[in-house]
Amino acid sequence: MKKLRSTMKVLFSTPWRQVFVWSMVASWILVETTAVSHADESSERRTENMIIVTFDGLRCHEVFEGADSRLLNRNYGGIEKTILAEIKARYWADDTATRREKLLPFLWSSVAK
Repeated sequence: MKKLRSTMKVLFSTPWRQVFVWSMVASWILVETTAVSHADESSERRTENMIIVTFDGLRCHEVFEGADSRLLNRNYGGIEKTILAEIKARYWADDTATRREKLLPFLWSSVAK
Protein backbone atom coordinates (compact mmCIF):
# COMPACT_ATOMS: atom_id res chain seq x y z
CA MET A 1 0.00 0.00 0.00
CA LYS A 2 2.90 2.36 0.73
CA LYS A 3 4.33 1.74 -2.72
CA LEU A 4 0.96 2.54 -4.32
CA ARG A 5 0.67 5.78 -2.34
CA SER A 6 4.17 6.88 -3.31
CA THR A 7 3.49 6.04 -6.98
CA MET A 8 0.25 8.02 -6.93
CA LYS A 9 2.02 10.94 -5.26
CA VAL A 10 4.62 11.00 -8.04
CA LEU A 11 2.01 10.62 -10.81
CA PHE A 12 -0.08 13.51 -9.57
CA SER A 13 2.68 15.77 -8.21
CA THR A 14 2.20 18.57 -10.79
CA PRO A 15 -0.79 19.82 -12.78
CA TRP A 16 0.87 18.77 -16.06
CA ARG A 17 1.28 15.23 -14.78
CA GLN A 18 -2.35 15.17 -13.72
CA VAL A 19 -3.44 16.24 -17.20
CA PHE A 20 -1.17 13.64 -18.78
CA VAL A 21 -2.31 10.76 -16.56
CA TRP A 22 -6.01 11.60 -16.84
CA SER A 23 -5.76 11.98 -20.62
CA MET A 24 -4.17 8.52 -20.83
CA VAL A 25 -6.97 7.07 -18.68
CA ALA A 26 -9.62 8.79 -20.81
CA SER A 27 -7.98 7.50 -24.00
CA TRP A 28 -7.98 3.96 -22.66
CA ILE A 29 -11.65 4.19 -21.67
CA LEU A 30 -12.54 5.61 -25.10
CA VAL A 31 -10.73 2.79 -26.90
CA GLU A 32 -12.36 0.13 -24.74
CA THR A 33 -15.91 1.47 -25.08
CA THR A 34 -15.52 1.97 -28.82
CA ALA A 35 -14.25 -1.56 -29.28
CA VAL A 36 -17.16 -3.01 -27.31
CA SER A 37 -19.83 -0.95 -29.13
CA HIS A 38 -18.45 -1.84 -32.57
CA ALA A 39 -18.13 -5.52 -31.74
CA ASP A 40 -21.94 -5.89 -31.70
CA GLU A 41 -22.61 -3.96 -34.94
CA SER A 42 -21.23 -6.26 -37.56
CA SER A 43 -19.47 -9.56 -37.65
CA GLU A 44 -18.30 -8.86 -41.21
CA ARG A 45 -15.77 -6.20 -40.25
CA ARG A 46 -12.61 -7.62 -38.80
CA THR A 47 -9.52 -5.73 -37.86
CA GLU A 48 -6.44 -7.45 -39.15
CA ASN A 49 -3.83 -4.94 -38.10
CA MET A 50 -3.53 -2.57 -35.21
CA ILE A 51 -0.78 -0.02 -34.62
CA ILE A 52 -0.01 1.02 -31.06
CA VAL A 53 2.41 3.89 -30.49
CA THR A 54 4.11 4.07 -27.12
CA PHE A 55 6.77 6.33 -25.70
CA ASP A 56 9.08 4.41 -23.41
CA GLY A 57 10.98 6.73 -21.11
CA LEU A 58 9.26 9.93 -22.23
CA ARG A 59 8.64 12.15 -19.24
CA CYS A 60 5.65 14.48 -19.25
CA HIS A 61 8.01 17.22 -18.04
CA GLU A 62 9.84 17.09 -21.36
CA VAL A 63 6.61 17.09 -23.35
CA PHE A 64 5.19 20.21 -21.69
CA GLU A 65 8.27 22.04 -20.37
CA GLY A 66 11.11 21.03 -22.70
CA ALA A 67 14.60 20.10 -21.58
CA ASP A 68 15.09 19.88 -17.84
CA SER A 69 17.92 22.10 -16.57
CA ARG A 70 18.61 19.63 -13.76
CA LEU A 71 19.48 16.94 -16.33
CA LEU A 72 21.73 19.09 -18.53
CA ASN A 73 24.93 18.11 -16.72
CA ARG A 74 27.26 15.18 -16.17
CA ASN A 75 26.08 14.16 -12.69
CA TYR A 76 22.37 13.69 -13.34
CA GLY A 77 22.09 13.72 -17.13
CA GLY A 78 25.25 11.81 -17.97
CA ILE A 79 26.34 14.42 -20.54
CA GLU A 80 30.06 14.65 -21.19
CA LYS A 81 31.67 18.08 -20.77
CA THR A 82 32.92 18.00 -24.35
CA ILE A 83 29.39 18.07 -25.79
CA LEU A 84 27.53 19.87 -23.00
CA ALA A 85 27.70 23.29 -24.70
CA GLU A 86 26.41 21.80 -27.96
CA ILE A 87 23.52 20.05 -26.19
CA LYS A 88 22.56 23.23 -24.32
CA ALA A 89 22.68 25.27 -27.53
CA ARG A 90 20.50 22.73 -29.31
CA TYR A 91 17.86 22.09 -26.62
CA TRP A 92 17.95 24.87 -24.00
CA ALA A 93 16.09 28.20 -23.99
CA ASP A 94 14.86 30.42 -21.17
CA ASP A 95 11.29 30.35 -22.48
CA THR A 96 9.32 27.14 -21.83
CA ALA A 97 7.48 27.22 -25.19
CA THR A 98 10.74 27.59 -27.12
CA ARG A 99 12.40 24.89 -25.03
CA ARG A 100 9.69 22.31 -25.69
CA GLU A 101 9.64 23.13 -29.43
CA LYS A 102 13.40 22.60 -29.58
CA LEU A 103 13.13 19.22 -27.86
CA LEU A 104 10.03 17.88 -29.66
CA PRO A 105 9.71 19.98 -32.84
CA PHE A 106 7.22 17.79 -34.70
CA LEU A 107 4.87 17.54 -31.73
CA TRP A 108 4.72 21.29 -31.12
CA SER A 109 4.96 22.57 -34.70
CA SER A 110 2.64 20.09 -36.43
CA VAL A 111 0.57 17.95 -34.06
CA ALA A 112 -0.30 20.58 -31.42
CA LYS A 113 -1.24 23.33 -33.88
